[in-house]
Amino acid sequence: DRLSDDPDINHRNLLAIVEAMVATHHDNDLFRLLRPSVLGTIFKLVKVGDNDRLVYTYRDPALHVRLSNENTTLIEINLKDPSNENARELAANLAGYHRIVDLVPELVTALQDEGEHVREASYKALSRIGEPALPALVASLRANHNDPVRARQIVWAIIGVGFHSDELSQAVDELFK
Repeated sequence: DRLSDDPDINHRNLLAIVEAMVATHHDNDLFRLLRPSVLGTIFKLVKVGDNDRLVYTYRDPALHVRLSNENTTLIEINLKDPSNENARELAANLAGYHRIVDLVPELVTALQDEGEHVREASYKALSRIGEPALPALVASLRANHNDPVRARQIVWAIIGVGFHSDELSQAVDELFK
């Protein structure tokens, strides 16, 4: 934890230490005790690995890292990262777990991500965020009503939110006109 601030610890050593912690500590509560900056190291591990499903290895430890303003920014950056699907998926998972309402627009955009797992994680994140996600979803539905694939993705996300309103009913009516 404090090693990330130590100038004598090189990048590779820090990655190896966090990787070993993930592999040996199946009780992820340990990650609650670490500085929130460890999330940056977890994102690096997800990005440098050669396994396209590394997100499953690092998701639970990442979910246990305390949220901070810096981590919210880090989650946003990784949610928008076009170069790494695992990072986008992990970021969507974290945005939903922490119910980061400020990231709803990015999650709505991620519903059309090329990666199936990113789309699924974004859908689940929006569902977990709940009612605060509804205005952005309704606006997106209205803007994309001529695109059946996109509209279907948005409708599924709205169903997952599980909250209904008159505005939502109007948007759905417009979709079927």
